[in-house]
Amino acid sequence: MRASTSLALSRSRPGSAARRPTTLRAGVLAAVACVAFATGFAFATGFAFATGFAFATGFAFATGFAFATGFAFATGFAFATGFAFATGFAFATGFAFATGFAFATGSAFATGFAFAAGFAFATGGVVAAFAGDRAGVRRVVIGAPIARRWRL
Repeated sequence: MRASTSLALSRSRPGSAARRPTTLRAGVLAAVACVAFATGFAFATGFAFATGFAFATGFAFATGFAFATGFAFATGFAFATGFAFATGFAFATGFAFATGFAFATGSAFATGFAFAAGFAFATGGVVAAFAGDRAGVRRVVIGAPIARRWRL
């Protein structure tokens, strides 16, 4: 009887061996953290690639369209006037630059935000797992509803 009472008391004491994560639990948390890191990194990399490709395509389209429009305007409207040609060309160049610059700025912001979000997700998962913080794993890595369902 005395042994069971002693065991019950040791489980209720803060910092006792019963409260520390077991090797299996620590392994599961580390595996979850690795999956979270891989997911976050893949998300950031894929999003950056997609954004870069969209930027290249959009910039080429904007430059080509603005140049074609400006050149057609200058050629068709003012074939004999050098000043009108210069104005049309300046309009085309300025429009292409403004469009490309606005697209580049938005693309850089989106890429940075996606990378920051993915990195924060991965970092939070690793920190929570290695600290053995079950509440942190629930919040950061797999979400509270799933964690409650799996009793993590």
